[in-house]
Amino acid sequence: MNNQKGYLLLESVVSLLVISILILLMYSLLVFSINLKETAEDRVELQQQAIEVSKKIEDIIENSVKIENIGCNSGEFSSVKSIKCKYIYRGDVKFKEGTKEIILKDSRSKLFINSFSPTTGEMGEYEIGDYVDEMRVAISNNGACANVILKLSKNKQKYETRLTIYLKSLHA
Repeated sequence: MNNQKGYLLLESVVSLLVISILILLMYSLLVFSINLKETAEDRVELQQQAIEVSKKIEDIIENSVKIENIGCNSGEFSSVKSIKCKYIYRGDVKFKEGTKEIILKDSRSKLFINSFSPTTGEMGEYEIGDYVDEMRVAISNNGACANVILKLSKNKQKYETRLTIYLKSLHA
């Protein structure tokens, strides 16, 4: 009869190998699930950002009298850094002109609104969106319709949204 006191060296090596494979598998699964979660969060954040920015851009362009700095009226999209909208403000006795400009600052990938109100004489700039890489605009219907494409990205995730906005003053 043999007297066995403990494990053999071979049994110990095999058990360590199995344990290390299981730990490596669990670690890989953990890393994969974290990456998947971050990707989903980035996609959702880009979609939310696109919705918020779209609403603000739509409000600004829709309520303006005309878009000043977009030259092409043929319906072709052109990449722009700003969209300048002309407004008419009603003062005490007469009408005054003002502007609101949607500005893309490439260095920070952010959209800003720069406004000038002639009634108060004040200028103001505030941020309306993040993660915007490109803004493309096409004007059609003799300036009554603006088509806007916004391209957003965050951590290798990309999202594109399209807007068709009719100016109320010219479309009514």
